[in-house]
Amino acid sequence: MIEKRYRTNLNDKITQLRDAVPSLRLLAQRAKNAAEGGSATRAELEDDDDDAAAVAEDGGLIRETTCSTSGLKLNKATILSKATEYIRQLERRNQGLEAENGALRGRMEGLEMILMSHGGVLGGWN
Repeated sequence: MIEKRYRTNLNDKITQLRDAVPSLRLLAQRAKNAAEGGSATRAELEDDDDDAAAVAEDGGLIRETTCSTSGLKLNKATILSKATEYIRQLERRNQGLEAENGALRGRMEGLEMILMSHGGVLGGWN
C-alpha cells in the first residue's frame, strides 16, 4: 500500500514536471487529442497555440524527440532529460538577459553623467 502511494506520488510529480516544459506539454496534449480521435476544443487549440509559441521560444527542444504524436507515451527518462535541457536553456537565456541588463544600466549611467555635466536635472530613473 505504501509503495503504491509512493509510485502514485512520484508519477504525479513527473506529470507536473512534464507540464512545466512547454514542448513536453504540447506533445502530451497532442498525444491526448490523437488518442481521443483528434478532436480538440477551441480552448485546447488556443492553449496549443500558446504552447507552440513557447516551444519556439525555448528553441524547439522537442524536435529530436519525435516527429509523430500518434501512439506516443512520453517515458520518465525523456521527461527528465527534456526538463534538464529546458532548465539549461533558461539559464543561458537568463545569463544573456542579465548581461543585457548590465549593459543598459551602464548606458543609462553614462547618459545620466552627460545630462548632469550639461546642467540637467535627473528625476525618476529608478
